[in-house]
Amino acid sequence: MRANPFTIQPFARADTREGGGDVADIHRPFHPVKERMSPSGRKPDVALAEAFACALLWLLWQAIRWPLLALLIVLEPVVRVLLCALALAGTLTALLIRFAVNRPQFPFWGTLGASLACMLLLVLWHAAIRIFSER
Repeated sequence: MRANPFTIQPFARADTREGGGDVADIHRPFHPVKERMSPSGRKPDVALAEAFACALLWLLWQAIRWPLLALLIVLEPVVRVLLCALALAGTLTALLIRFAVNRPQFPFWGTLGASLACMLLLVLWHAAIRIFSER
């Protein structure tokens, strides 16, 4: 069977570089990748499988995201008070022991580092809430 020479293929274009083609081809931008691709070249079952896989992954992400976000939001006030209290207590203890008692074996920088780590954990907690709350 011979192909009909008058059928128009999707994304087909007359070659305008050699003077062929009509005026409508001049106004259409040339895209070399799209010119070679043909939607009829893809099988419909592959596109359906891709769409199904994407939908399944999205549904799995939602099933993980919503309960985790709810847990993070419910525990956020408790975690905030606990971490801020630990950071404040550690900082005040380090300053008090360093300047009032002046014990040389006390780990001043380690205590200040632990206090800073508590505040960084709180920042990470809020970042996790922000990440899980975005669509």
